[in-house]
Amino acid sequence: MAGKEIVGRGYLTENEVKEHLNKYKTQSSREEYLDKVLLKQGLLDSKTREAFQNVRRKYYEKEAEAIAAEKEVSVGGGGRYHQIEQVKSNIKKAGGSADLYMRVANILASVGESKKDPNELEYAAQMAEKAGDKESARKFYEEQARIDLVGSTKEFSFHNTGELAEKAGGTPEVYGRLAEAAIKNAKGFIKASNADPFRAHRSRLKMAAYLATKAERLELIYEVASMASKLGYSKDAEQMNQNAENLRGNSSGGGLVSRLPATAAILSFGASIFFFSSDVTGNVIGLSNTTSSWIGGILILIGLVALGLWIKSRKDSHKEKTVVKTKSRKK
Repeated sequence: MAGKEIVGRGYLTENEVKEHLNKYKTQSSREEYLDKVLLKQGLLDSKTREAFQNVRRKYYEKEAEAIAAEKEVSVGGGGRYHQIEQVKSNIKKAGGSADLYMRVANILASVGESKKDPNELEYAAQMAEKAGDKESARKFYEEQARIDLVGSTKEFSFHNTGELAEKAGGTPEVYGRLAEAAIKNAKGFIKASNADPFRAHRSRLKMAAYLATKAERLELIYEVASMASKLGYSKDAEQMNQNAENLRGNSSGGGLVSRLPATAAILSFGASIFFFSSDVTGNVIGLSNTTSSWIGGILILIGLVALGLWIKSRKDSHKEKTVVKTKSRKK
């Protein structure tokens, strides 16, 4: 009866296509059936072709989501990387809609956050990028970097963490959050772990210092330097402190600008001596003794003010550094 109905109607419905599909017992045979039938589009009427296209799209959407959620193992094995490649292929076969990419991205993110899988959130970020959701992609990349910081038990890959941080936006705020996570993790790991300190411990501290430097967070750099010093990594601590000092110099103007008050004081005192030398001044530039004395006095005053500013800036710098290091030690 069903056959006569189909003949009379002249086309297949979605449910009838599904019934045909269910006759195939394996995943590969079902996919081969769906793919090959649509190659014979000239033999299908428009409604039957639309039914096949809808069934095929929904089938591959379901397969993509199932493999992403690790509810189904993809054909051919090959580990999780192969599965993700299969997910991407299925999404394309399903039409590659932004909605599907985003659904799969959220599934992968959920798997990654629950299992702390090494790469799930990076895969999720890639899917979000395909969906055009840059904000979600940045969030996933940052979370992946955070999971990498917590999950690694050996030496870190500076390149990989830096690359993830850049993909997450690469802002000082992103690096700052990752630096805080790295420091917290380093403290817990150092306290609880018996691993070789010249691998796991030292690597964690160097990664934390790297992130803190990228974030331009002086207090975090000094904190890590203090931790490194206590563990006996004196050279590392020295380098970290130097990085902080370099950063401080750059942020406060650095170079010539930071030495400007001292330079002004020296020049002013030198010039005042010239103008107080009435014989030289009078002969060379034709000024009276009174005028030369006034100019010399003003230059001395300028020199004293500049010297005072330079001394104050040095004291403030030392005080700030002491406060930051004290806070680091308390933590």
